[in-house]
Amino acid sequence: MEKLKEKLETAGIKLKKEDFDKLESFFELLLKWNRVYNLTSDPPEKIPERHILNSLLPLKFLDDIKNEKKIACDVGSGAGFPGIPLAIVKKDWKFYLVEPRKKKCLFLEEVKRRLNLKNVEVVNKRIEETDFDCEVLFMRAVSPPEKAVSLVERYLQNGATLVFFAGKSSKFPSGFKVEEVKVLGERFFLIRM
Repeated sequence: MEKLKEKLETAGIKLKKEDFDKLESFFELLLKWNRVYNLTSDPPEKIPERHILNSLLPLKFLDDIKNEKKIACDVGSGAGFPGIPLAIVKKDWKFYLVEPRKKKCLFLEEVKRRLNLKNVEVVNKRIEETDFDCEVLFMRAVSPPEKAVSLVERYLQNGATLVFFAGKSSKFPSGFKVEEVKVLGERFFLIRM
């Protein structure tokens, strides 16, 4: 986790000690639960940089996105990336963690309880079954991008911005405004109508 702290500082992201302590607790809970529930296939030494750091990099541009209500949705939250790390740091935001798999929701509920994350609501549904009043959506490890955008299109039509964590493919359907943002070499796409 020390390497994580260094990388965050390199990116210009400063965390309070209490936030970093919560990230460490989240990491420990993930390792414990991962032994039984296979929440991530990555080895423990890769998780801080590959998942926690990557989840926090949007902090570099998040305040530039229109979000007056400060309500966000982590679509397909899985093991809580990026929703949990962002909720730890952005305490004034409300985060819906949308995850259709029950075992992952049980983990997310445990993290919420243990870390006392009052700004998190775990939703055991698919995004297509929801209707939140959110202005920012996060999608990570969802492909292909065309399908990802179609899943949240009605939110985009209502003025929301999708922060898409780019993988290898970055082909989006036409009719959307797509802005690429790079932080520490990682690519993110901001998608709007």
